[in-house]
Amino acid sequence: MSAEPPPPDEPEPGPPPRMFGPVYWTAIAFAVLCILGGLIIARFGPVWLAPATDHPTATESLGERPDSR
Repeated sequence: MSAEPPPPDEPEPGPPPRMFGPVYWTAIAFAVLCILGGLIIARFGPVWLAPATDHPTATESLGERPDSR
């Protein structure tokens, strides 16, 4: 018979897991970019995506107003 120690019940603790690793920061950066992109589209989208028209502006199309009195 040999005098071997019994196997440990719990393995030796290693270093604690990293909570804020590169995947976390990549996801946060992607979320920030999506929010900024949405804000830019909400602010400038109607201007950039508006159909081009050759119509006169509202004040030019009124012409002379008749006297109502």
